[in-house]
Amino acid sequence: MKNIPSYLNLWTRFFLILLGMICMVGLPLMFGLKESYSRYYTDSPLLFTTIFNVLAIGLLIHRNKEWTYPSIFLILLALFNMHDFPFIHYSSAVVFFFSSTYAMWNDKRVGGFGRVSLCAYPLFFIDLLWFEMVQVLLICIFHLVYTIKLLLLKIQKEVIYPE
Repeated sequence: MKNIPSYLNLWTRFFLILLGMICMVGLPLMFGLKESYSRYYTDSPLLFTTIFNVLAIGLLIHRNKEWTYPSIFLILLALFNMHDFPFIHYSSAVVFFFSSTYAMWNDKRVGGFGRVSLCAYPLFFIDLLWFEMVQVLLICIFHLVYTIKLLLLKIQKEVIYPE
């Protein structure tokens, strides 16, 4: 049981994942459709920065080295807005999406998400907002599936090997 995170860690992950999914759908519902999620910074800078930094923390508590880079670049993306720091913001966004796809592609515990993420890249040329929404929802669903697997494994181990 040493390798399975605590219930607190797993439930925190679970709620942060749900928050991410709600925000990806909620921002367009609250402020209307924009060209990209970065445009929501104009409507509510504090909300934008808070949401994406909280999501980055959710990636960090995954405790997998391959998710460290996406979380760092998501923090940079949130802290450096597209108006004042366009190079840092957009560079961070590109590296965030590529490194997230890479992490999902190489994770053998939850298969298939890297391939689906890669298949969704043509959306970038059609509509940036939809590309970002699909990618972030894929990342959230990936983590949701993995977190549920860990929760079920933890429950199963406690039933089989009670302390």
